Amino acid sequence: MTLANERDDRPCVAFCANKLFYLANFRRGTIERFLADGVRVVCLGQGGAGAEALEAMGCEVVPLDWKLRSLDPVHELAVVNRISAVLRRVRPSVVFSFTFKANFAVSLACLPLGIPYVTNVSGLGTAFLSSHPAHRVIRRLYGFANGRAHATFFQNPSDLEHFQRIRLSTGRRTAVLPGSGVNTEYFAFDALDRPVRSFVMVARLIVEKGVVEYLEAARQARASRPDLRFMLAGPPETDGPGRVPLEQVHSYAEDVEYLGELDDVRPTLRQAECLVLPSYREGMPRTVLEAASMGRVSLVSDVEGCRHAVEHGVTGFLFQPRSSASLTRSILDIADHDAEQVSIMSHAAGRLAEERFAERHCIEPYLTLFEELSSRRR
Repeated sequence: MTLANERDDRPCVAFCANKLFYLANFRRGTIERFLADGVRVVCLGQGGAGAEALEAMGCEVVPLDWKLRSLDPVHELAVVNRISAVLRRVRPSVVFSFTFKANFAVSLACLPLGIPYVTNVSGLGTAFLSSHPAHRVIRRLYGFANGRAHATFFQNPSDLEHFQRIRLSTGRRTAVLPGSGVNTEYFAFDALDRPVRSFVMVARLIVEKGVVEYLEAARQARASRPDLRFMLAGPPETDGPGRVPLEQVHSYAEDVEYLGELDDVRPTLRQAECLVLPSYREGMPRTVLEAASMGRVSLVSDVEGCRHAVEHGVTGFLFQPRSSASLTRSILDIADHDAEQVSIMSHAAGRLAEERFAERHCIEPYLTLFEELSSRRR
């Protein structure tokens, strides 16, 4: 989409993420609030999925030809120059950036222009799980980007503490927000009044999400409880060393139904009583928040992000990460709960989503910062 008239007098805000899909899928509520307030919204990110949805909302969309797996400095500098050119034209009051590459690119683009930017640490990922020299460099770049930001938002307290412990810089302000939150009206509460017999995992087919552990745990659990049903939903990865091939998923077809990528996860969550996420690390797992909002019990690995999304023994259970045996025990444990016990956990999950993870808790801090920086600029 071509940018609107440069003389547009409306206040302007820019959002930048690795992919436009991220903005359309995870930041829709925040963007809609800005648009409803009459703010000009410019979205930048790798093109493809999400662009049409953002345009339909009323955003000005700038697709970036971004090779996200590339470490080529020439390519990355070209992307930074493209972002700089757009920001120079629209002069936003602030740029909100998400995901590592976007945070770093935005910092390089904004600093020479004197435009304030706010970073969001949406999970620490592989760069913080590995001691590889390249990942040590990435951690330092993260520190550079955040150290010059007006503010830095983290998605769970463990990530903030980790940044402070390893002495990585953060913005002049820091705050912990519950990821992107959950729209509790869209993911409406649906109380459970039955035992847990159906399980679902919703995630990309990559090793770090714990897909392999889920497949194996489903097979082990069904060996003693053939009445249990297991579903797996999520897009396959086309490349990359951490992908779980579809052939491997299909080899568990007798025990796990692969549903592919879902446009709307709600019907599947209504079928299931329990969500499973054996991830190795998360920022704040959106799928767990969605499940809780709908009153579903969750089994999640005891790692950063995941452990902050459930109350152990109240809304779900934690199990040992990277262990299909530990997950199997949790599956069989929750399957032994009667309908009344499950109902109590279902209502507790719904309350937790509304009180702690509702989307409004994530939207208001962005609106407050924008108003503050817009007023300062005026």
